[in-house]
Amino acid sequence: MLIRLLARRYVCVVAISFFTFSAYAVGDTQEDDLEDIVETDFIFADFQLDNRKTGVELDLATKDYQSYFIELELFNEHFAANLSCDESNTQLTGEFWEGPVAVSLVDEEAQPLFFIEDEQCYFNIELLPQLNVRMRFDAHRQIFAVLTEGKHPKTKEIMREARKLMLLKLDEQKAASLEIDDQYQAFTMPSLDISANERWNNARHNPSFYVQSVFDLLYHQSELQLNVQKSGSIRGRGKFARKLDWGGDKLHYQMGDIQHSQQGLFNVPSRGLGFLLGERASFGSRTSIDLSGYAQPLSEVELYRNDLLIDFIQLDDTGFYEFKNIDLRDQSAEYVIRITTPDGQETEQRLQKPGKHGLTPSEWTPTLTYLDSAEGLFEGGSGDSALFAGSINYALSADALLILGFESKIEETRETLFHLALDGFKWADMQSALKLGLLEDQWLYDASVSYGFGNQSIGLSSQRLASSLNTSTTHSASWGWGYEGYSSSFAASESHFGESLSRNYSAKMGYNGSTWSFSAEGQRSISRSNTDIGNSNGNNNDALSVKNFSLVGSTQTPIGNLNLSYQKSLGSTSQKSLNMSLSKNILGVSAAASLRWDLQQKRSSTSIRLSKSLPLFRVSGNLGFTNTSGWSFGFGISFGLFADDPFASMTNKSWRRSSNVVMQPFLDENNNGIWDETEAFLPEVSLTQRRRKFEKGVAEDHVRLYGVDAYDPKLFTVDDSELDNPFIVPKYREIRIESHPGGSVAFQVPFHLQYEVEGEIIRLNAEQEPQNKIGAVPLHLYKLSESAKNKNSSQNTSGKNPVFVKTYYSEPDGFYVIDKLKSGDYRLVVDAEYQHKEALNCEPCEVEFNTDSAEDHLLMAELITLSPQPENKHEDKG
Repeated sequence: MLIRLLARRYVCVVAISFFTFSAYAVGDTQEDDLEDIVETDFIFADFQLDNRKTGVELDLATKDYQSYFIELELFNEHFAANLSCDESNTQLTGEFWEGPVAVSLVDEEAQPLFFIEDEQCYFNIELLPQLNVRMRFDAHRQIFAVLTEGKHPKTKEIMREARKLMLLKLDEQKAASLEIDDQYQAFTMPSLDISANERWNNARHNPSFYVQSVFDLLYHQSELQLNVQKSGSIRGRGKFARKLDWGGDKLHYQMGDIQHSQQGLFNVPSRGLGFLLGERASFGSRTSIDLSGYAQPLSEVELYRNDLLIDFIQLDDTGFYEFKNIDLRDQSAEYVIRITTPDGQETEQRLQKPGKHGLTPSEWTPTLTYLDSAEGLFEGGSGDSALFAGSINYALSADALLILGFESKIEETRETLFHLALDGFKWADMQSALKLGLLEDQWLYDASVSYGFGNQSIGLSSQRLASSLNTSTTHSASWGWGYEGYSSSFAASESHFGESLSRNYSAKMGYNGSTWSFSAEGQRSISRSNTDIGNSNGNNNDALSVKNFSLVGSTQTPIGNLNLSYQKSLGSTSQKSLNMSLSKNILGVSAAASLRWDLQQKRSSTSIRLSKSLPLFRVSGNLGFTNTSGWSFGFGISFGLFADDPFASMTNKSWRRSSNVVMQPFLDENNNGIWDETEAFLPEVSLTQRRRKFEKGVAEDHVRLYGVDAYDPKLFTVDDSELDNPFIVPKYREIRIESHPGGSVAFQVPFHLQYEVEGEIIRLNAEQEPQNKIGAVPLHLYKLSESAKNKNSSQNTSGKNPVFVKTYYSEPDGFYVIDKLKSGDYRLVVDAEYQHKEALNCEPCEVEFNTDSAEDHLLMAELITLSPQPENKHEDKG
């Protein structure tokens, strides 16, 4: 065997050497001959006409993958032309759309832009602009797109056929996708994040227990956070929440312990027991949205992405349309909705993407809040007042947000602030924000403007704010600079608060590199009474001056990440401190050591912390010493789990944001879409989301997935890569899930056995010889029921049997593949119109097959032969 292999290699080397020597020996006289033997390869490109997919693949020829050619006969067929290749005059001549044309087939350097192969003429597609046809060919994506501006005689016909094909594909995509809407239940078992800690100090121990839980209760999302101390006291928070439909997007409301995002002009409580109606969580970070609206009934609504039609809807009598899951991740993509009314009028609407505030331009949302800061579910409140507030948020643009609202503080008396805010307004390189409010009889405001130029920026701001004691006014100015990691800034402000005046100055500088960074900051604050400002004797002894200085640095060293900081404060109370920390991951164990010295009070503390993540939980320990309280030791463990399956779901991760997803994949042998106990369960199946895999647990008849966050609707892909049989495929390839933390989602995924049919078509010429290329032959596939078997059926599908499935097309070389067939009996029919147009006979014209006869799910169909009809029959038909 080895001798035979060496002999083959020797022969190859001799042959290569011979041809190499021959190439040098023959010189230039044989170069043309060598070029002639270069094999022609073909690229199958998707043909797009006037921004529409046609469903047709054009085979473009190439010899060097630099220049691409189209067969003239194929061009005439798809471009409705009647051109011929004049070799003697090296011209492309004939009738084109607007009259006779003559295009040279050589370039300026007399190099040919065509070639002849198998008696067929191929010309370079770069000649199309000379025919007033704009074109774009993407060799990487294999897309051949032309723009004719409606001049193509068959544009409407091609678009109509393309629309039919697209509608079939859309129907196939929708049939192959499943949508699971968010549902709230009366009760679901909770998901828990649990942490237990024990700490010893001076022979005393202090245990604590902390738990976070989310679950459904009374058709609401319930959240609990509880902290149990050694004394038995329970502290924590709890709330109920639920999403609400609002104009196609979601708002939510909360009841329980809530927080209020205040405007900052007026000192109002921000936490307490109450309710809140406002924007949903994650609203500002949407990756997809649903588009819906109303148009004139019976209109047609089309959705374009970058001028390419991707979906359309024929409206019914209600006039409602909806496009789901519009992808927002591609920032360069532009979406346009085109509405065509029954009388032919067209209107376009461009999709406005959400800005950083989460709203699209001209979109608005309300907020409404009531809370009592003196109350809480598990502990008393932190205040003695209540708040009632509301606002309307309106998006002026992707950046600018207009807010109109009120805040009412209720104590022994009621104080109400009406406010107007404009945030994120941009003009050129300038950005500004304004908050304006009226509290009783006084105006409050917060205004800022910033301007960037080159590596520098300047900013100005002015504020007039109200508190429970008095009103304060502050004016400030700032300057900043940054370049390649280096930065510096300076700010100065002056504040008036009642009878007091304070001036503040700060300067910062720093550097942030790949392996080290540092920052230095100095501050000075001078405060005095207004009555002392105009003191004629210039005595400043009553003024209070505070100076602060800090220096912070970090670097990566062989022994870990080292952080250092030094702080010094001079004023009424002087402080000096030095801190150091060192952290490193050693064999999967996170280790950290810290030291702190209070140089003013002569105190020091040292601690060492270790933590390790194991598959089921996280453990941590710490050891510390201070010169005031001695040694201390602590230990902790934390984990997450689902209460109804604690041992299988226990993990070191947090399940607080997760939904309970239960999937039942099975082999649907009777094709009824419902799992029967006799049908096989497929435990190897899972879900992925943008290539992210989830932990899963397998039970007797279902798969449970852990860590699925579907608060915003997300598209998941059925992962069947672990199945041994590639012909077992899911009915739903994509599943769109929307849920909420603690929610429960359950669904079935039927799988089907699919078969593949391969066949070949031979076309004979007038001499009864097989042609190398036959073009795309249309083949209609029908599924036969029991009553339709063994009947000599034509292409008449007016009755119940046979049932039309789909039209397939053969490859230009005559081979065809029909895949994704379910079990059953089928009939494949050569298109009669194609036979008549091409004047062909077929033998046979119909092929029947049954999937039960397949070997390894593969069927070989009977050979179909096409031959030219006799001349007299062709003339009679003409």
